[in-house]
Amino acid sequence: MHIHPSVIPEQHLKLGITGKMVQFMLILQLPASELNQYLMKEADENPFLEIEWKRERFPDYTVRDFRREAERRDGGVDAIGTGDETLESYVLGQLRMNGVPRDILEIAEFLAGNLNGNGYLEITLEEAEKMLGADPDKLREALKCLQSCEPAGVGARTLRECLQLQILHHPERSVPFAWEIVGSYLEPLAKGKLDWIAGKLGASREEIEAAVRFIRFLNPRPGANFHRAPQPNLHVDAKIVKEGGQYIVVMNEELIPLVRINGRMMRMGEAMAEAKEYFREKLRAAKWLQRCLEQRKSTLQKVIERIADRQSEFLDNGIGHLKPLNLKAIAQELSFHESTVSRAIQNKFVQTPQGIHELKFFFSNGVTTESGALVSSRYVKEKIRKLIDAEDKRRPLSDRKIQQLLETAGIKIARRTVMKYREEMHILSSRYRSIRGHSR
Repeated sequence: MHIHPSVIPEQHLKLGITGKMVQFMLILQLPASELNQYLMKEADENPFLEIEWKRERFPDYTVRDFRREAERRDGGVDAIGTGDETLESYVLGQLRMNGVPRDILEIAEFLAGNLNGNGYLEITLEEAEKMLGADPDKLREALKCLQSCEPAGVGARTLRECLQLQILHHPERSVPFAWEIVGSYLEPLAKGKLDWIAGKLGASREEIEAAVRFIRFLNPRPGANFHRAPQPNLHVDAKIVKEGGQYIVVMNEELIPLVRINGRMMRMGEAMAEAKEYFREKLRAAKWLQRCLEQRKSTLQKVIERIADRQSEFLDNGIGHLKPLNLKAIAQELSFHESTVSRAIQNKFVQTPQGIHELKFFFSNGVTTESGALVSSRYVKEKIRKLIDAEDKRRPLSDRKIQQLLETAGIKIARRTVMKYREEMHILSSRYRSIRGHSR
């Protein structure tokens, strides 16, 4: 057998990201309020940029009603805490004081901007990787930095992780068996199987009871007491309205200012030969910014139009008709990269006949009913939430009972799926809802 070295040509498809592409992806992802601040900063640094603000700000486009409804559903999206500082600003202050390396800090700041009102991280590391193009190891390091901040438990992605982070932060974290119970036995704990847990861990009943007392003092909503960011800067990006039996998308033209090229500066640049290269570069940057804004509007409108087409039954009839939908489906229809759709829907709101919703609302997995129809997992979660909201607080519904009630309504899912959806909504188990006197 003879081995001879050889050169074999191979083709690889690789996406090269230029500075211009990075700027466009940033502009696409930013919500209107942050985009306006970005444009003001760019105009300060580029003499060719001229910003013209509109007089009307369309107050009927505000998301105040959305936030009020979200507070009812999620237990505090719009709640006012005891202080004036927001959770995001509090966490950012710690990150910047802790000497976090710049590249990790930028990622951690992005993650901090995706905390919900309870302090949980609403974005997965996979989604963040697609949006930022960041190294997975750096993402994990940034998450670790975020989760090291106060209040303990901030940045968690599940209830279990939230409680474990608090145990790590707590001065009495050495309470025997608390970590093991939270990590592996929350479900049996919710059912009161203390003797069974004791047997599994080789502990006494008294030791397990002491650990449970400690666990009950942990906070399942570490961010709930913070002041929320003010609402007036939040507006919806578009309306979906029905005309002639068809749904159309009307973009909120008043939300983003007009960005023009300053003609006086163009004439000045042409007359100053010694600074011609400087002016040429600034002019190119200004024109590219205009193109980015036009492309942002076009991309967002196309994405919303596809959502309206896919979710027309929801627009007609409400949450029970919300269809399962993923980013890939929309991306394929529009010949976009999936990450482009992901960026486009971040922190964007749309006004519909069924109220104001964040664009992410329209994307969820599917659950098969007994009739064979697919319904959105978001619909199933809403059914679970309503059952829990209406339960007798002295005898809260167990996951098994919720499963049975859903099955009676034609939705057949496993008890573990009920538990998974409940935890994703950050709703405590029936045992803790009874003990703590609240459902979230």
